[in-house]
Amino acid sequence: MGFFKIDKTKWARYSMMPGAAKSEPQYGDTQLGKAMAKAIATIEAREKAGKIKPANATAFRGRIDGLKPLIGKDEDAGLLQVAQIIGAINRSL
Repeated sequence: MGFFKIDKTKWARYSMMPGAAKSEPQYGDTQLGKAMAKAIATIEAREKAGKIKPANATAFRGRIDGLKPLIGKDEDAGLLQVAQIIGAINRSL
């Protein structure tokens, strides 16, 4: 029965179990990628401190992930959107 090996670290991001390890998404080394990583770090910090609801944090992560197609193509518009999202994260409850 041991012939199915499942890499739990790969699929922990999609786990519904509380406390499952979350893997940080990699956005690259561009300005937009760094800003998106900073936004995710801000979300994680505020969620860990209890200053943002988990549902709101998930919504903000979705908005950040929606900007992936702009990496390397339309960096300026993406940077503006990330800045606005970070501002909204800081104002949210």
